[in-house]
Amino acid sequence: MLKENEVKFYNQNGYLILKDKLDKKTLSDLKNSTTQLIEEFKKNQSTFIRDKNRNISKHGKMFLSNRCEDFPLMEKIY
Repeated sequence: MLKENEVKFYNQNGYLILKDKLDKKTLSDLKNSTTQLIEEFKKNQSTFIRDKNRNISKHGKMFLSNRCEDFPLMEKIY
């Protein structure tokens, strides 16, 4: 749970640095999942970039949900 001063700082600055909020295993799992997602993106990058009809900046969340077949890890995260 965030403290009142943390919420205020976030609202004023748009970010918050949280120290020691996640255990090492959770951080390791997050790092591994992020690395896997990046590697999946790299493998599919050519079609991902060239497909102008399904551009991430154009379609946002709908685009991401439709791309789960290309990036299996997205299904776990999204």
